[in-house]
Amino acid sequence: MDWLSYLKTDENKALRDIYTLFRAECIAWLQKEMKCSEEDSIEVFQMAVIILYDNVATGKLVELTSSIKTYLF
Repeated sequence: MDWLSYLKTDENKALRDIYTLFRAECIAWLQKEMKCSEEDSIEVFQMAVIILYDNVATGKLVELTSSIKTYLF
């Protein structure tokens, strides 16, 4: 999937899909590997999605050299 194009053409659906696909796994990873609380893990994930969107919208991110999952984590 070309997530960057998807974010540019249908940002609301793309963000919803990213959130749905990666939220639970990212939160579990943050809790296990980084010893974050559930609340902090949720906040970190939400910030990662916001930063992803902002970087695409401002042109800072034009090509992914990893998977979208790796970028978020």
